[in-house]
Amino acid sequence: MKRVLLFALCCAAFFVLDCRPAMAIVEFCPARLTYDHVADTPSPTLFGIELSAYGPRTITSAKLAFDTSAGWFTADVPPTALLEKDRHYTTSSAAFTRHDWITPIMYVRFPTASTIAHAWVYSITVTGDDMFNWPAEGTVICPPPPGPSKQQAQDESKRPKSRSWLDPKDEDHLDIPPGPNATILKGQTSSSLGDSSCAEPFRDAEVTRQAEPVYPDFMRASYIGQAQNAVEVALSPDGSIRDAWIWGPSGFSMFDDASLRAAKSSRYTGARAYCRPVPSSYLFKVTYDSNG
Repeated sequence: MKRVLLFALCCAAFFVLDCRPAMAIVEFCPARLTYDHVADTPSPTLFGIELSAYGPRTITSAKLAFDTSAGWFTADVPPTALLEKDRHYTTSSAAFTRHDWITPIMYVRFPTASTIAHAWVYSITVTGDDMFNWPAEGTVICPPPPGPSKQQAQDESKRPKSRSWLDPKDEDHLDIPPGPNATILKGQTSSSLGDSSCAEPFRDAEVTRQAEPVYPDFMRASYIGQAQNAVEVALSPDGSIRDAWIWGPSGFSMFDDASLRAAKSSRYTGARAYCRPVPSSYLFKVTYDSNG
């Protein structure tokens, strides 16, 4: 009657629903970092970057950390306002819009050819945020994002890739070379900002006990077809649930309520980054199929 698909979130892009964010939404840092190697450059020294958040704010200062094949680097972000961008999604049962707040695309250049293993917003100060009260925290030291363990990466490579719900026109192309007025940050050599000496330095959160969503009786009698939705679950470092909310609606409140209950009733392991537990997010995707 239903198929449940569960995905860990990469530092990937998190966005806010068409309505303004509910208080349930949790942020672990005032901004998240996304990056990509710029195409058509002779060596991988230049990367496009973008910072995003769940709500409007202005970055007054931020330091980015980069763990690369050529060693550790940091880069300082100048004062920058995050601007709203609509992103449109389509599932088998609904079309919906989420709002993302993002910086203009910037670039970071390293002094030598590098590939990035991990990167994140290391420290940041913001103003203009009245939703999460980050300005009251002053300078925030953000936890590094988790990543898959070697075994998790091998398991994920064997799974079929799911179709993206995002409209391609709303993607951000960080691999495009910079224009004449682009902001290019300088990667500065740094000492290590993370310990990878343990047996398993990285690990994504996983479900240890999955609660099956209950197909609503009313929908069983009145709906024919397939419906999809997704719940984002915010997890503490120990894997306990901080909160959960509908990330992508199905178009049917009964399906959304059933998925939310299942996500909150499931149990998870905590994530790891650089040998220590870190907070994380988990995307709980559900497909309801009236044909079984």
